[in-house]
Formats: sequence, C-alpha cells, structure tokens
Amino acid sequence: MILLFFILVQSELIYAQVPTTDKPALVNLSYLDHLYQEVEIDGHRMAIVHIYADFPDYHWADAPGEGTACVDDIARAAVVYLTHFNDTQEQSSLLKARALVDFILYMQAANGLFYNFIDAELHINKERINSRPEANWWTWRAAWALAEAISCFSQHDIPYSFTLKRSIEKIYPAVDSLLSSYPMVTEKEGISNPQWLPSVSAADQASVLLFALVSVYSLFPDEGLYDRIRKLSEGIQIMQLGSEGIPPYGAFLSWENLWHAWGNSQSCALLLSGELLNDHDLIESALTEVRVFHPYLLAQGFLNQFTIRNRENAYVMEDMQRYSQRAYDIRPLVWANLQAWEVSGNDDYARQAGEIACWFLGKNVAGKFIYDPETGRCFDGLDDVKKINKNAGAESTIEALLTMQKVIKNPLAYSIVSNYCKMSGLNK
Repeated sequence: MILLFFILVQSELIYAQVPTTDKPALVNLSYLDHLYQEVEIDGHRMAIVHIYADFPDYHWADAPGEGTACVDDIARAAVVYLTHFNDTQEQSSLLKARALVDFILYMQAANGLFYNFIDAELHINKERINSRPEANWWTWRAAWALAEAISCFSQHDIPYSFTLKRSIEKIYPAVDSLLSSYPMVTEKEGISNPQWLPSVSAADQASVLLFALVSVYSLFPDEGLYDRIRKLSEGIQIMQLGSEGIPPYGAFLSWENLWHAWGNSQSCALLLSGELLNDHDLIESALTEVRVFHPYLLAQGFLNQFTIRNRENAYVMEDMQRYSQRAYDIRPLVWANLQAWEVSGNDDYARQAGEIACWFLGKNVAGKFIYDPETGRCFDGLDDVKKINKNAGAESTIEALLTMQKVIKNPLAYSIVSNYCKMSGLNK
C-alpha cells in the first residue's frame, strides 16, 4: 500500500498513514498529536491542544475572540490519552495526559471553578463570557478529566492523585449551591424542569458532572458524594419524556424544552449512577432511551435538535432540525449503547452501538468518511446532505477517538464497525 506522508509545518510533525489490515486500527492518535503542543507558562511545563485546524493544510487556527486552546477540548483530550495509556501502557500517552492535566490545574480559579480559554500568548482569557470560572460545561469537563486522572495516577503517582482529588473537591461548593434548589420544579411550555441542575435545568451538563462524581466515588466513597450523585440523577430523570410509540420516545431533554444531539450523555450517565446507587428505576429510564429513542434517531438519519411542547396534554416535537451533524452528536449515543450492553448483557445494544458508530465511516446521509482511521483526523461534520465541513478541529477528532476507544473493547460492536470500514474504504 502506498504510504502518504503529510508534512504539518506549523507543528513540525510528520505523520504517516497506517497501513490497512484485515482488522482496521480504528484508534489513531496521529492527528491529535498534531494538535498537541507542549508549552511553558509561568515557569511550568504543561501542554495544550489547539482548538481549530482548517482544510486543506490543517495548520493550527485560533478561535476569534476566544483563544488558541480551551479547557473544554483539553479535558477531553486528556481522557483520550489516559484511556490510551490504560489500554496500551504507552508511556508517551501518560506523559501527554499529565501535561494536559497540569494545564487544567493551572486554569483553576480562586473560586475553585475553571477558566476556559487561553490566547496565543498563553494568557488566560478572563473576559469572554464562555471563559469565566463558573459552574458551566468547561468546569464539569475539567472535573471529569481530573477524576479520570486520579484513577490512573493513583497507581503511578499517589501524591499527584491526591492533588487532583483536592482540586475536584474545590468545585463541590458550587455543586452544592446548585443542589440547594432541590426539589424545586417549574414548567417550560408545559414541560417539567428541575431547578437544581447546572444552568437551572441543563441535564446535558449534569451528565458530564456525573461522569466526574461517579468516578471519584468509585475511589473515595462518601455520603456527600452519594447525595450529590443521587440528586443530579433524579433531576436528569425528570427530563425524560415519552415512551415507545409516544413522542419523544423516551428521550432525555437537554435543557428546558430543548433536545439537542451534541453532548447528550444523559442515558450513559444514568446507567453509571444507577449501578452505583443500585437504583433500577434510573437504569430502566436510561435503557428506555437507548432501546426506543436511539432506533428512532437511526431511522431519521440522525437529528440535530428539536423542541417539545405540550399540546392538549400530548408532547409534540417541533422545530426539528437535521443539520449540522458532528462527532459530538454521535459519541454520546455510542457510549450509551455500550454502557447499556455492560449493564444488561443484551447484544442488541452492542449491535446498535456499532451501527451508530459507522456514521463516522460513511454510514451517513452523505455516504462519506467523517473520521479517517488512516490519519486519525475527523472532519467537523455534515452541514447538509451533500456538504462535509472538511475543517478538523480538536473537538471533532477527540470525540471520534473517544468513540472508537470504546468500540474496540466490545467484540460485536468492533466487528460491525471494522467490517463497514473495510467495505466503505473507497467512499472517502
């Protein structure tokens, strides 16, 4: 097979295509390594992951007004490298994970929450509304990465793992402030909204926070964590509507009366917390979404978002949008199905995980590869039925890798995806 070499001038990195084998190597960190950069800030070595890289040359690009790197992406990249180390014992992945985690620690503010963006001069963006240290997405993602790092470094560097634990504990007052509204519920368009989730009713954000808290609890169980996990899980469960044959088919809404695909990790989070709490109602709620709503999404060719309104005591799906579709929409679905398989042992969930993951490899409305295992690069998604956004930012590649890292651990899902990858090789 011809080896294609891509010379990436900006990072002075050369990476090559991985030869195709009978069993495709679905996890390829080459492109993420291209986005990765080691830096020195205030005399401390750490690392960042650049936010954007644009077609056709894929040189690093900044986000105007925001910065060159962000905790949102770096936290998820740290999870990728930690997972890769756990799976392969590749020391370079452990070193990269630690350098990224060190950056996350650097971005923690005095109030215990996290700034998000850093500019090209490596100064923290303290002005942008989506960079301030507050109880929002980037803080929960930071906590998730730190929690995963605790699990890893508790076996390799115990003092460092306790540093990470103390860092996560600094967010607990903010979490408790949210939970002070428990059990208040209000309505939006006839839809019940729990008032104690992040951003009042953001079940999607609460899911990422649960990833962190469940991980920490598995290592350091205590009553306070248990109570936080229980209340957050209860709030997410309230956001579920419909059932088989009844719209929106058991979907967990994302915020207020809105469902959107990106970051919609509610069912996966509830499967994790339901097992921890030994709460079969939580588990069954999550399985309902996976069993009923996910096949609906597959039949629709996936959706971007819709709103729910209560019309004469019936839930109606309105303002439905199909595009854009991106890696961040697909990864939560795959994770939920694979976790459903872990909980239930039902192979239907593993098959469905594989079918959904094939979106990355051409089983989408455009019939084209979005993620290329031979380069490790993932495009920024589908803008419509014919238009692929060929830019390839950090989030897209990271979410694709997080997906494939889970898929390769399930033989049935992996078989479906790898076979489809080989079959679709000419459709790139």
